[in-house]
Amino acid sequence: MMQGKVLFTTAVPACAICHTLKDAGAEGAVGPILNEIKPDFARVVKALRNGLGNMPA
Repeated sequence: MMQGKVLFTTAVPACAICHTLKDAGAEGAVGPILNEIKPDFARVVKALRNGLGNMPA
């Protein structure tokens, strides 16, 4: 779980810029609130590798 938090907050660009995720201490205001949509592991991996909508890979 710690590796996910590090990736979420330090990737370039950081996921935390756009997304809200309580466990990561992130309060982004652009992307979906991940605490609400609760994406599964496969969706997260796909989004990180390929991007999703306006989100870059």
